[in-house]
Amino acid sequence: MWRKSRSAYLRFLQAVITPAVSSSPGGTGVQSQLGVALWFCRHLASVDPSGGGDDLYLRGLRLAVADGSNPLMFEISLARGFKLAAWARPDLPVDGRAVNLLCARPRFWNSRLCLIHAIGIRLAAAAGKQATAEAGLLAEAQEVIEAAATAAPHPLVREAARLTRQGLAQGAAAATFCWLSESDMGRAGTQLGDEAMRLLGDVSLLLNLIYCAEPWSEHEWRLLSTASDLPACIHRPGDREQYMTSGCPRDCRFGLCPYPSPSRRPRGRGELSAAFCQAQCDVAERIGPAPWHEGHSAQPQVDFWLYAEQGLANRDGWEINL
Repeated sequence: MWRKSRSAYLRFLQAVITPAVSSSPGGTGVQSQLGVALWFCRHLASVDPSGGGDDLYLRGLRLAVADGSNPLMFEISLARGFKLAAWARPDLPVDGRAVNLLCARPRFWNSRLCLIHAIGIRLAAAAGKQATAEAGLLAEAQEVIEAAATAAPHPLVREAARLTRQGLAQGAAAATFCWLSESDMGRAGTQLGDEAMRLLGDVSLLLNLIYCAEPWSEHEWRLLSTASDLPACIHRPGDREQYMTSGCPRDCRFGLCPYPSPSRRPRGRGELSAAFCQAQCDVAERIGPAPWHEGHSAQPQVDFWLYAEQGLANRDGWEINL
């Protein structure tokens, strides 16, 4: 049964990815289908002895890293695929292609964050760490996490790497510092530590704003994917509610606020659950602001997430799931 399923997936990926490599994919439906296909490349490559999955990954990589390719679409799908593969088989060695791709510094900050998690997930598993050592990749994998934790230009990426490095040093389970998708915050029984939950809150909020701004002009997607600074609404929690309701301040170049109303949210984008907001409020009260936040008081974060629970949350309980 698994062989038939794997073969079916390979045929689907080949049908979607191969034509796109030779011609620019157009249309939202085609791009979305291609994005989904890229999610599964690395997992299939890790379990397919024929090499077909790895060949399709290389084709997808050519598409994702092309200069005219929007990294908010294909690059991030490819990076998420490494994370999906790591969660599915944490017992395997760290994927050398993930290490190489992270060293090459993907354009989108969230692609780099996903690759850091993909590496950390397997290093956190005893079997995965042992397999990585046997493959001769342990030192390189640890070094790339260390480099990102100390020198990554984007503050959210740097924090993800710092928490990954810290979790690995403490022998913690990957679920305490990594998440599978941004919707994990709203689920009961999460194992994430407080600092990782705080990071996930701002990552989710920023991704909601970015993807609700779709469709982007080329200028917009290049700015949103390559910038290493944060929008004012993420950097200044004391003014976040004002920006979310009234729009960006003049000194913010991103133009992502105000937070979109439900009618302006594409399907599956931009939703926050009440549970998500409540969890964020609790974390803010316990540990206060993040290093990238302006100010030293926890109260602005607490106040914002209380407002978000009432003013932004979808009462149906769904949140972003990219």
